[in-house]
Amino acid sequence: MGREATWPASAPTSSDFFSPLDRSEAAAAMPKESGFSKAFAGAFVFLTVSVVVGIVTMVIFYKTQIGPLHPTPRPTPPSVTTSLPPVTRLPEHLLPQRYRVVLQPHLYTRIVEVVNVTSPNQTMLFTGNSSVTFLCVRSTSVVYLHSEGLELSGAAVTDQDSGERVGVSWMKKREDKGRFLEVQLGAPLAAGGNYSLFLAFRGTMTEDLYGLYVSRYSEGTPAYEGDTDTERFLAATQMEPTDARRVFPCFDEPALKAVFDVTIVHRRDTIALGNADMKDSYMVDDDWKVTHFHPTPKMSTYLFAFTVSEFTKSASSPPGRVDIKTYGRSDAIDAGHAHYAAAVTGKILKFYEDYFQIDYEQRTLGKI
Repeated sequence: MGREATWPASAPTSSDFFSPLDRSEAAAAMPKESGFSKAFAGAFVFLTVSVVVGIVTMVIFYKTQIGPLHPTPRPTPPSVTTSLPPVTRLPEHLLPQRYRVVLQPHLYTRIVEVVNVTSPNQTMLFTGNSSVTFLCVRSTSVVYLHSEGLELSGAAVTDQDSGERVGVSWMKKREDKGRFLEVQLGAPLAAGGNYSLFLAFRGTMTEDLYGLYVSRYSEGTPAYEGDTDTERFLAATQMEPTDARRVFPCFDEPALKAVFDVTIVHRRDTIALGNADMKDSYMVDDDWKVTHFHPTPKMSTYLFAFTVSEFTKSASSPPGRVDIKTYGRSDAIDAGHAHYAAAVTGKILKFYEDYFQIDYEQRTLGKI
C-alpha cells in the first residue's frame, strides 16, 4: 500500500499560515490601527465636552440675562372656534313692499364757472330721502336693512294700519361684512302689521362705476389746452350686485322685491331717465327740475336705475306695444349713429319675449 496522508496531531497555529515576512508586516500594521482609534476617541470626547459646555453656558445666560425679563409664554391655541363668522344675510322678520325714493344729484353737467382760475364749481354731492313700506312677518323690535357710505338722519317708523308713530330709540351702522343699518325701536312691531321707515340721506358720487357714479365725455372740439367748455358730465347708476345700499337705505337682497316710486330732482336743461316711464316733469325754481316716474313692477334693488344727463335728443323705434327711445350726445344723434340701435331694439325685444314666453312689462324702454 502507498503512503497515506496524515494531519498534524495538534490544531494549526498562525505560524502555519503566515510566512516570516507576513508576520513582520502584520506586526508593523498594528501600531497604526491603534493610533487611529485613539485619535477618534479623543475627537469624540472633545465634541462631547464642547456640547456640555455649550448647554451649561446657554442655561447660565438665560438665567442671568433673559430670565429677569419675564418673557410672555407661548399662547395655547384654542381647541374650538372662539367666535361665529359674521352674519351677512338680513333676518326674515320684515318683507319690503314699496319704496318711495327722492334723489337729487347736485352734479353740474358742464362747468359753468371757474373759481380761482383752477377750481371748477363741480360737486359730487347727492341728497334725498326714502320711505320703505314693509310687512312684519315676525314680531321684532329691531329693523335691519342695508346702508353703506351714506349719512343718515330723521329716522321715523309709522304704523301704516293705525297711522301712529313707533318710537325710535337709536340707530347705528354696523361696519362688518353685512353692512347693516340697525334701527332699535321703543316698542316691538306686531306680526302681520304694515309699517314704514323714513330716512333722509346724503352721499358722494364716485367715478368707480358702482352705485351712483359720474361719467365724463366731450362734446365738440376744445379751443385750447385745458378748455373745459367741451367737457360734459352725467350721473348714472350700477347697482349690481349689491350697490343699491350706496344710493339709498334698502333691503338690498335679490329675493326682497318691491315696487319703486321714484322722483328725481335735477338741474335745468337736463333730462332724467329711470326704470319706468315718466309721469310728469316741471321746474320748481330757476335752477331745479322735478321728474316723477310711474311705479315700477315689483323688482329687486339691483335693478333700480336712473340717469341725469344732457342727452335730450332721441331717436324713436318703429311703433309697437313698447315705446322704445334711444338717447345720446347731440352730435351723435345728428350724425345718425343711433339709427341702427333704434331700428333693431324692437326686434331683439320681441325675440326674447318669444324665447322666454315672458312679456316686457313696461310701456317704455329707454337706451343711452
